[in-house]
Amino acid sequence: MAGPETVSSAVPRSRSRYLWVALVAATWAWLTPIRWKLIGTMLAAAFAVVETLFNGLTIDEHRRAKHQHRLNVWRMFWQGHTSWEQFWALVFWSPVCHFLFFELVQETWLRILLFPINVWLAEIFMGSFLKTFWQRRPWNYTGRWAYFDGNITLLYGPLWVLLGVQHVIFVAAVYVPLSEWIVTELLGWS
Repeated sequence: MAGPETVSSAVPRSRSRYLWVALVAATWAWLTPIRWKLIGTMLAAAFAVVETLFNGLTIDEHRRAKHQHRLNVWRMFWQGHTSWEQFWALVFWSPVCHFLFFELVQETWLRILLFPINVWLAEIFMGSFLKTFWQRRPWNYTGRWAYFDGNITLLYGPLWVLLGVQHVIFVAAVYVPLSEWIVTELLGWS
C-alpha cells in the first residue's frame, strides 16, 4: 500500500504550473486597481526596452571572478532581447514594486537609494517562481557577487539606483498622469 500523496505530486507538473499562473493572475486581477494595472503594464513595457538595450549593448566577460561588461553598440541589433516571462512577471510585480514600496518609503532620496532592494526582491521572487514552475531562468548571474541561486547580483546595485532615479521621475511625471487619463477620459471611469 502506497503512502498518502500530496496535492502537488497528484497534479502533473505541466498542469500545476498553469494552476499557479492562474492563481497569481487571478489574485493580481482581483486585488489590483485598474490604474495600478495600467502603470504596471507601462513599467513592464519600459523595462523591456531597457532590458533589450542593456542585453544588446553589453557583453558578459568573466575574468578572475569579476563580472565585467564591455560596450558594443552594434551588438544591440542582433543580441538585444528580453522575454515574455520577464514582461509578465514585471506586470504582476509592479503593484509591489511601485505602490507598496512607495507607501512604505516616503522620502524620494530614500526610494532611490533603496530601489536596488526592490529590484533584488523582484528578481528573487520572479526568478524562483519561473525556475520552479516553468523551468525557465530569465537571468542567471554568476560570480562571487551572485546570490540566491544566481537570481541576483550585488554588482548591479549602482545600475538599480539609476533605474530607481528613472522610476521615481517617470512614474510621477508620465505613468500616473497617463494612467489617470486612460481611466477617466478613454474608459470614462471615475
